Parts: sequence; structure tokens; C-alpha cells
Amino acid sequence: IDAPSCSLNQFGDNTRIDQQDIVVESVQITAARLLALTSLIGGFTCVVAPLITIALKQRALFPLVTISVFAGKYHPAVYLFRVGLVSCGVLSCQAGILLRWRTQFWWLGLVMGVGLAGLSVVSPPENNTVHLIFAGTFFLSATAFDAGMAIEASRACHSRSVQP
Repeated sequence: IDAPSCSLNQFGDNTRIDQQDIVVESVQITAARLLALTSLIGGFTCVVAPLITIALKQRALFPLVTISVFAGKYHPAVYLFRVGLVSCGVLSCQAGILLRWRTQFWWLGLVMGVGLAGLSVVSPPENNTVHLIFAGTFFLSATAFDAGMAIEASRACHSRSVQP
């Protein structure tokens, strides 16, 4: 026995909608879109988290310190900082996975994502050594990832074969 449908349709009433009437447009998620989203979320996080700390008068703007000290220590900015940068780390890992068939440098996207997520979760006051290891991992792998993508783009421009 089929249970009656109780969900609301697009008009706000509960009349039954057959599955044939539902049209869902597909969205193609590319590595470039994931990395662009990572930049937007990361930029937003790195601007708003310190502003929250300043607005709540938990710390003055000067003397300047690293963003990990500035936003990673004071509540509620620390929550935004961690959620934002962990999300960026996950998106970077996903972009690396999407690139695995296109470039030999895809694994650097995974390392970059793990480094970014790790440095945001462990703040310097909690464990500075672990934080610095994750930060170094992130910055070195991000540099290598960008250089690798530039090398791949250069190879594609100068090769005589048609790229897929």
C-alpha cells in the first residue's frame, strides 16, 4: 500500500506531484569552480573573523599579529575561522580529486586541503608546533600546486597534440 504524499509543491499546497513533472537542472562542478569558491570563502573568513574580534573589543588591531593568533583565539570569531577554513580545505581536496585524471600534480590539492584544515583547527595557543607544521604544509603545497598548474598549462600551450 502506497502512503499518501504530504509534501508541499511549488504552489504551497499538498496536491500530489508525479515524478515526471519534476525537472531538475544539472550543475557541473569543476575543479576551477571549487577553487574559486575556496577563494571566496577563505577571503570572507579571513576578513570577517578579525572584524568580529575588533568589534567585540577582544583585541585591538595594532600591534598586528598573524590571522591565526588574531582570529583563532577569541570567541566567537574562532568558530567562524575554523568552519570557514576547514570548508576551504575540504573544497581544495575535492578539487584535487577532480583533477586526478588531468594532471600529475593533483595530489598537491589534497595535501593543500589537509594543511589548510589542520592549521585552522589547531591554533597557536593550543599547540604552536602542530599549527606551524600544518601551516608550512599548506603554504608549501599551495605554492607547488600553483607552480604545477602553471607547468601543465605551459605544456598544453606548447604541445602539438590536441588536449582533451
